[in-house]
Amino acid sequence: MPLDIDTIVLAGGLGTRLKGVLPAGYPKILAPIGGRPFVELLLEWLYGQGVRTIVFSLGHGADQLVQHLRACRYPADLVVRYAIEAAPLGTGGGLRLAYSQVNTDPVLALNGDTFCDADLAQLVAFHRERGAAITLALTRVPDSGRYGKVERTEDGRVTRFAEKDPAAGAGLVNSGVYVVSAPVLRELPEGKAFSWEKDVLAQRVGRDVYGLEAATRFLDIGTPESFAAAPSFVSRRGEIQ
Repeated sequence: MPLDIDTIVLAGGLGTRLKGVLPAGYPKILAPIGGRPFVELLLEWLYGQGVRTIVFSLGHGADQLVQHLRACRYPADLVVRYAIEAAPLGTGGGLRLAYSQVNTDPVLALNGDTFCDADLAQLVAFHRERGAAITLALTRVPDSGRYGKVERTEDGRVTRFAEKDPAAGAGLVNSGVYVVSAPVLRELPEGKAFSWEKDVLAQRVGRDVYGLEAATRFLDIGTPESFAAAPSFVSRRGEIQ
């Protein structure tokens, strides 16, 4: 069943941590996972969740990704658009750039180098029930210190993003999937480079940012170690499971 929410995929990063693993100039979102480009797995997952409009926010390697996607076969009712930055805008600026091409409130946004198995319909419903400005999909992992633990109240309001701490142990982490209300995106400055995580999320903590433990598995292909482990997320049929 279609999910009435447009989606922005942030895929403009330089991929510096994967230097030496991927060819020079190769965008992370095209990284091969289990023999298939990660972007194809992401498209299939989003479509299966009911998403019908996807806007890719692009920078580094944009031409390669656009060329690849134009050659892809995907369902006729899936709309794919592109917002291409003229200069690096960071995650916040890239999100604001792509917002001009979406038509729903709220909007789904996700990092193009991460995946979690969240139920997106459940995440959107939670966001609306709480009247949240931003809702994060959270995943419980055994090594939360690598990402920074997310702390929240019983009703899901996020109270703190803890610093990365190798001794932090198990806990909830940000999976890189967000439901964002339109007023938040409209308030963001246009044409300026800034961080979504540091300049927006961190500034709203304790107010109107919520988190739902919506996923059981989390994949980050942004480092050589996590990239090497990524094929275990892919089934024999070449699908993210």
